[in-house]
Amino acid sequence: MTKIIKKNIVPKVEQPFQEEKQQIANLQKDSSMSIKVFSIAILSVVIILVGALLLTKTNQNTENTKGISSEKQINKITKEELAKHSTKDTCWLAISGKVYDVTKYISSHPGGEAILEGCGKDATDLFFNRPGGKGSHSPSAQRLLSQYEIGELE
Repeated sequence: MTKIIKKNIVPKVEQPFQEEKQQIANLQKDSSMSIKVFSIAILSVVIILVGALLLTKTNQNTENTKGISSEKQINKITKEELAKHSTKDTCWLAISGKVYDVTKYISSHPGGEAILEGCGKDATDLFFNRPGGKGSHSPSAQRLLSQYEIGELE
C-alpha cells in the first residue's frame, strides 16, 4: 500500500517585480546624481563666462580712459561750430568759456525769446549784464546752466 503524503506545497512567492523595482530605484538615484552634476557643471560655465565678460568690459573701460583723468571728458567746441547753432531750433551759447545747448530751455526762459540774442556766440556779457540794465542773471539761473553744458569753447 502506498501511502500518499500530501505536502502542502506552496510556492515561495516574493513580491512581484522586486528586482525590477530595485533596478528602477538605482537608475533614479544615478540620474538624480547625474542631473546634480550636470547642473553644477552648467552653473560653473555660466559663472566663468560672466566673469570673463566683466573682465573684458573692465579692460575696455581701462583702455578707453588711459591718459584721461577720472573727471568727465570735455568736448572742445570751436567758435565756427558754435556759430552753426544760432536759431531757436538749435541754440548753443557760450558763457565764461563753457558751451551750453539751451534749445530745450528756450520755451521755459522767463525772459522769453531774449535768450535767442545769445545763440551761436559768446553770450557771457549778455548773461552777466542783461539787456535793459537788469544786471546779472540770478544764482539759480547760473546753477541751471550746468544741466545744459555740452563742452568748452576752444
